[in-house]
Amino acid sequence: MALSFERRHLPDVLAYHRRSRGGGASTQPGAVVFISDSSVNYATRTDTLITAPANIQDGDDLLIIFEDGALNAAPVPTPPAGFVILPGFPLTRADSNVFTVDTYAWRKPALGEVGDYTVTHASAASNAWMQCARGQNLVTPYSPNPTTNTGLGATATAPGLTTVADNSLIVYFCSKWNFPGGTFPGGVTPVLTTRLDGSATLLFVSNGVMTPPGATGAKIATGLPNTPTEPWATGLIAIQP
Repeated sequence: MALSFERRHLPDVLAYHRRSRGGGASTQPGAVVFISDSSVNYATRTDTLITAPANIQDGDDLLIIFEDGALNAAPVPTPPAGFVILPGFPLTRADSNVFTVDTYAWRKPALGEVGDYTVTHASAASNAWMQCARGQNLVTPYSPNPTTNTGLGATATAPGLTTVADNSLIVYFCSKWNFPGGTFPGGVTPVLTTRLDGSATLLFVSNGVMTPPGATGAKIATGLPNTPTEPWATGLIAIQP
């Protein structure tokens, strides 16, 4: 049975999934390289502790995609120190019971990072994903602006974006209303590697290096475990070298 944001009852404990994958060896010079990631499974909690991804170095790019939800209105979270919100976020949606979910994307350049990361918020259902990447442009790392979309039902379309810089790292995300389930794009513009499979969280996340630069096209997820009145949120984020 699919499990929903408001109907799933899990212990208020953190379930971490931490992994480190070297991406640089097979990536062209000048690319933004995926280094590692970390995630927090869905649960009801006050504050969300995210384990630091492995091998963070000064100058790396740190990205957090975070969600919280509650009846009527989700509490407004405070990101860890130094993180700033990306254009187009948060994404807010609600089901027919007025259970409301907000999706945030925050980033910062790494500098003297010590320990893990806490998103501060009142009691809510939450989940999160965090990425460490390397080789981003130090002046304008996130370009073009993210594309985002929300809607209802079992098919979610992330609008495409067009990169200018070769070897940009594209991050695709899709937030379902229930889990597990869904068929997500792999694609060739770029080839997307799954980083968070959505089996224990509402978030599915993948990424890949876009070369040559150009239009990604829309990314479409099908078979989401949503009823016709249950919403989704999706989008693409580009990090350029």
